[in-house]
Amino acid sequence: MRFVRILPLLLVIASTVHANGTSSAMVDSQVRNTELARTAEEKAAEWGLTTEDWKRYQELMDGPRGIYSPGLDPVSVLGIEARTDEERMHYARIQAQMETQRMQKELLYQRAYDEAVGVVVQGQQVVNLKPEKPMFSSSEARLPASGGSGRLALFVTSDCAPCVQKANALQQSNTPFDIYVVGSEGDDSKVRSWARSAGIEPEKVRSRQITLNHDEGRWADLQESSEAKLGTDLPLALRFANGKWVLQ
Repeated sequence: MRFVRILPLLLVIASTVHANGTSSAMVDSQVRNTELARTAEEKAAEWGLTTEDWKRYQELMDGPRGIYSPGLDPVSVLGIEARTDEERMHYARIQAQMETQRMQKELLYQRAYDEAVGVVVQGQQVVNLKPEKPMFSSSEARLPASGGSGRLALFVTSDCAPCVQKANALQQSNTPFDIYVVGSEGDDSKVRSWARSAGIEPEKVRSRQITLNHDEGRWADLQESSEAKLGTDLPLALRFANGKWVLQ
């Protein structure tokens, strides 16, 4: 009978479809696993780490370290949580090498930026200070008399919402800058308190991408000595370019 002949054929087809479906699911799963593994390997390589290092880093960030230091980089996490002195030194060397490479890249870009600023600021409002009243004391990182470091000087005060907004914007843009807190009266706790309330990242302060300083009368000197009309509103941002302080 025809029905008897067709039934085995249908069973074969159904079995083949099921097998193909199972095979396809297994292939998809293997592809996903391969992609995840490749992604982990690539991420680890970006930090000079192995896939085993990356796995341990993820495990550490799932624990207390992820709560204590949510934004900490993988090499620092592994170094801080090192299990032996040799392991700690291993990660310290990786980080030292990476930091050196990063600084070299940023220095090259900073030089290019300085040249660009020299072109862009032509014709803009320039702040001239009395030569006998340097903006930076000898105990700080003084800016050169010519050329320019490219760093920004940001003057703020503790009761200034726009100051916080400006500092956050610069921080988010990864711009190196120096903060001068007006009215801090030489009290370090006031500077630290402002930095905490403004959300200044401690890591950027430790690396000196951002520095925190007392104003020590510089703001008043700027108003008195400058030929430009600065007004009394803060924040005030200045950049040293081609031997001159330029309003930003």
